[in-house]
Amino acid sequence: MHRLFAAGIAGLSPDMRRICALLDPACTSERCREVLGAGESLFDLARGHSVAGIVADRWMSELSEEVPPAELNRWRGLAYSTALQPIQRRRDTIGVLSALADAGVDPIVMRGLWLGEVIYGNPGLRPHTDIDLIIPIDGINPAIDALRPLGYAPVADEGPVDTDEIRARLARGFRARFSGTLKCIDQPEKTTVDLHVTPHMVPLGWWPQRPSPEELHARSEPWTVDGVTVRALKPYFALVALTENVTRHGLARSSYGNCLVRFCDMMRLSRRLSAQEWEWAIEDARKFRLGIQLGVILQVTAELWGEQWPPGTVEQLARPRIAARMVRCAMGRPWWLGHCGRVALLLAASTGSAPEAVRYLVKNIGPAIGSYFR
Repeated sequence: MHRLFAAGIAGLSPDMRRICALLDPACTSERCREVLGAGESLFDLARGHSVAGIVADRWMSELSEEVPPAELNRWRGLAYSTALQPIQRRRDTIGVLSALADAGVDPIVMRGLWLGEVIYGNPGLRPHTDIDLIIPIDGINPAIDALRPLGYAPVADEGPVDTDEIRARLARGFRARFSGTLKCIDQPEKTTVDLHVTPHMVPLGWWPQRPSPEELHARSEPWTVDGVTVRALKPYFALVALTENVTRHGLARSSYGNCLVRFCDMMRLSRRLSAQEWEWAIEDARKFRLGIQLGVILQVTAELWGEQWPPGTVEQLARPRIAARMVRCAMGRPWWLGHCGRVALLLAASTGSAPEAVRYLVKNIGPAIGSYFR
């Protein structure tokens, strides 16, 4: 991920640029054949970035004509697993959502299944390893109890969760000390469940601009999947939430990993928003201090595949320019900054002004960080 932020497409390897070309909505069959014949196999690199299923789904005819038989068998095998592997995860997810609905818990589905179903039109094209759900604070303990009959148990939280402490910490601007991760101990192959009360927004420290549970509910809408009605983030706010996810993973993860699929998420979702939804997305991104991050991510996305949004959007978000450069520097993972240094640089830049940046840095020194790790 860091290479994309550091240099954009110009700094990528030739094979990475070939994969980006195959993911481009404007790519033609002729261009696909040219790309496939321009170098070595792309299979391992595409699979490492979790986009191989997308490539295989769109270009199987061209792959059948252009790649050697041994490699073609790998692409066909992937397409087969892409059709079958999500069945288990989908079954796990529907089971979890049904149990929560029966318990009267109203979860908001994030990423994962929603992206696959709504944005890609095929859950197998968007791999995910867990079920990310936003849960009302009062619904945390009922949700944990509802999932126990399915074999799920918290991996870190012992006994009933102190919901009063969660409210108090959120009110003071700190992230809740609640892991929310549930695993099926007897069936480890079952999909992990991650319960959240709000998006993380920042990896650590004091950050009062987190959306409240009430604000998140207002930015979600009913969504029915396999007869189970839950909630999903409205598309414009799903873009804001994805911004948080890309930012957090970009800061924390040194591996190249599956970054490209996250930018593909941003590109595909961006193409679905109306002009009005873009106005709402910009307003909320600024409100929750994610505007500069969204602007920088859109800059990188435009470098990869061109702009998919109204003219001037990036210019509205990625300002002041010095702050945008600081954010891009932090998300480029300079080794000399370290994790905490990257977080401090990015969040100081994201506050919107020098006085607010100083206030953030002072607030997070000493008692604030100590409170987080206590």
